[in-house]
This record gives sequence, C-alpha cells and structure tokens, in this order.
Amino acid sequence: MTRFRAAHVLALALALSPALAHPAHAQIDRTYAPASEAHEAGRWSLQFSIAENFQLRGFVGSGLSITKNTSPQGAWELGFTYDARTKEQSEEGRDLSLTPPTLDMERSDDRTFLDFRLLRLHRYHPDRRVGLQFGVGPALSYSHAHSEADGQRAAQTTHEIYTSSDYGIGVGATLGTEVFVAPAISLHARYSGSLRYSWGTESWEHSIVDTSGGPAVETTQNVETTSHGWALAGQGVTFGLSVYF
Repeated sequence: MTRFRAAHVLALALALSPALAHPAHAQIDRTYAPASEAHEAGRWSLQFSIAENFQLRGFVGSGLSITKNTSPQGAWELGFTYDARTKEQSEEGRDLSLTPPTLDMERSDDRTFLDFRLLRLHRYHPDRRVGLQFGVGPALSYSHAHSEADGQRAAQTTHEIYTSSDYGIGVGATLGTEVFVAPAISLHARYSGSLRYSWGTESWEHSIVDTSGGPAVETTQNVETTSHGWALAGQGVTFGLSVYF
C-alpha cells in the first residue's frame, strides 16, 4: 500500500509539474513585444523632451531629437535643446545720499541657449518594457545674453549695456530609462552632462549724465573681456515622450 501511494503521488506531481512551472516561467520572462518591435533595426523615432525648469511660455527648456535604430541594442540620436528668455522689469528703490532719495530703473534681459548633440545610444535589455539607456557623442553649444538698464537718480541719468556670447565644443553623455506605455509610444527620463572646451566674450558699458552742476557732464566706462577653457557640467534631468514609426 505504501509503495502504491508513493507511486501515485509521484505520478500526480509529474502531471502537475508543467502547470506549476508556468507561473514561475511567466515571472522570469520579462520580454515585451511592443518594445522588441519598436527597437528593430531600421525603425525611426521622435523624442520630445522638457527640462526640470520647463516653462510653457516660449517653450523654455524644450528639446527635440530624432533616432534611427541600427540594431535592437544600438541607435543614433541627433537632437537639440532650446532655451530663450526675455524679461522686462521696473525697479524702485531708495538711496538716502540723494535728494530726493529715490532710484528708478528700467531693465530688459534677453538670453538664448542652443545645444546640439549626436549620440550613440546603447540599450540594455531592449526587449523589456522598462530598459536602461546610455549615450555618448559630440556636442556643440551656443549662448548669448544681452541686457540694458536705464536709471534716474535725482539729477543723474544712467545707461548700462551688458552683452556676452559663448561657444562650446566637446563630448556629451546621457543616462536614463525608457518605459513603454503603449505600442510605439514610450516615456523616458534622462540625466545629461558634458565635457566641453568653451570660448567667449563679454562687454560692459556704463554711462552717467550729470546735470546737477549746470551743463550736462557725461562719463562713460567700457570693459571688454575674453575667456576660454575646459568645463565639466551637468544639464540636469529631462523628461520626454518617444514615438516610433
């Protein structure tokens, strides 16, 4: 009787083994068909990205890139980031050394930043719904700033102009994750940085017209500087949407 029960239990265990093994296999198998299909060689995709300090007005901190898969694990990505700001403000203050003790100032600021990158992407586990990405490649950047300020201090009128331009060339890198939310659509989060050689110029001009002593007397100061050197910087985290076609 004991041998019969043992054989019966063994036969039942062998019969149930495929059913018991199936859930375990389903947990280990993390492949996701939409991810595998999207990462096929030859497919293209568009990436729309925004930075941490993104502002809807003027699309400050927005980016756009296009990617072509060369294999499930690799791709080329060409992209750029755009950042432009314009600000105008009025200021009122007090300077007790003046009569009357008031200071009025009108200021305008314009800033523009462009960043171009060609990255070689490597995907880890491209057939999974959630995957890791790393990219590295050449990077170019350009930034420009211009500000003007007009002030009034009693019998003095001031005018100030500041201008700077900066160019950079070097290597950029990015590390992030991609999560598929639908066939041919995924979300991504990336952290980017770069090592660049940059060079630029700065100019500052300040003029004062004083009428307190009778006829107007104008005094002007001019300062111009140039700079160059290597810089290691992080561009922060960006979030975005990828569409494959």
